[in-house]
Amino acid sequence: AKGSCHEELMDCMNHLGMIWSSRGEMAKAETYLVEAHASHVARQKSEQVSALAEKHFTTNLFLLAQVYQHLGKPDLSAAFCQQTLDRQVIDNACNNDEWMKNATQLSGYYLGQDRKLAAAQCLAAAEVVRARTPGLGEETVGNLHWGWAKIALARLYDAAHALPDPTEEERAARERGVEFHMEGLEGYLPKGLEVGGGVLAGYEAACAEFKTFLSHINEVKKVFPLDGACSEHVMLLQDVSKAYRHLAALSGKPDDVCKMYKRRIDSLEPVALQLNPAAFDAQCKEIWYEVAEAYRDMFDVKVAQVEQGAKKIGQDKLQALADGSIKAYQHYLKCFLPVPNDPETSDKNQPQGLGDARIRRWYLTARFGLARILSKRPGNDLNERRKYLAQALDEYKRIVELGEKMPFQPKDEVNFEQEIEMCREMVSLLPAKIHRLHTLHPGLSGTA
Repeated sequence: AKGSCHEELMDCMNHLGMIWSSRGEMAKAETYLVEAHASHVARQKSEQVSALAEKHFTTNLFLLAQVYQHLGKPDLSAAFCQQTLDRQVIDNACNNDEWMKNATQLSGYYLGQDRKLAAAQCLAAAEVVRARTPGLGEETVGNLHWGWAKIALARLYDAAHALPDPTEEERAARERGVEFHMEGLEGYLPKGLEVGGGVLAGYEAACAEFKTFLSHINEVKKVFPLDGACSEHVMLLQDVSKAYRHLAALSGKPDDVCKMYKRRIDSLEPVALQLNPAAFDAQCKEIWYEVAEAYRDMFDVKVAQVEQGAKKIGQDKLQALADGSIKAYQHYLKCFLPVPNDPETSDKNQPQGLGDARIRRWYLTARFGLARILSKRPGNDLNERRKYLAQALDEYKRIVELGEKMPFQPKDEVNFEQEIEMCREMVSLLPAKIHRLHTLHPGLSGTA
């Protein structure tokens, strides 16, 4: 392209890209769009291009982002999307509310790729736009806060888990940011993301990050209340529970750990009781499973304190924690039973929806957790202890039966073989334990 033909060439190639993409011919669309992109980049290096050509180039970047998304190349799609956003805001050629939504969504993609710096830069750019735009939509601002909370949550996760040291390539990817040409962006960026992907150093740093997380999530709650945005409200409560779980993993004080588990339970359990499983099936399963785990983990901490002689805890409190876990597991398992009066289901006690190997493992893990907590639950007397041990035995038998009825296949990405073998051992051992329970010492906590 020479002389004044460059603008026409860009426009023509962009339209050819749009035509082929509308026909589903993404590879052909890519050919024209990449050629237009290369032509403009080469011309930028040799001479000043017109404002109209720059406008066509922004359109070209936008189209490339869409085409690469359809071609299954999300990294390239995200890169072109970011460049499009950058140029749009420089040229003031966008709706600021819509622009912020797109920047927040792009941040979520980068966070999913463990590129926290790039994710934060997208949100910081959105903050700059927000500061100069009155009358933005509540959801737009709420999702921006949620984006910041997600970054804080990811940093807490990394701090709580002993992750392997990254390779040089992985480290470089984590520390690689994106570029927005706007003033004031750096003032919104959290400290420490430039080095090592933003790993928090120690419990105090994690506590500070947790406070940042809460400050943002509290703003999100205002925008997504339970009675108006149930699905979103449940998701943000789950994020709160995760944050407490990650922080608890970093604390070395059992009492503090239990307080955090209690807050997880207090935030999730009341909501789970209000949800209709028929309308919120997935959410009910996820919440009840998490509540059951929180009760169970709190129970384990308390039992360890008693057994080690570190603290005196009444048996009634241990029973209450065990009962909380048992009831939550039972609520979870009930979510898999057929809808009452369903004419298509002959066996009303047969769990449904276990065809997917991951879902089946999740279900069996819950039954395994239920069996374990039943076997540990302290009793007021031998008869009550026998009752719960017998219930645990029944659960172990159900797990073995279901494992044999619906075995995991070699092609499945998950399996339950080790746990089923443990269940078989418990089916073999528990009857003898129940029979001679009167001769066994229950331990200081009454759970032995």
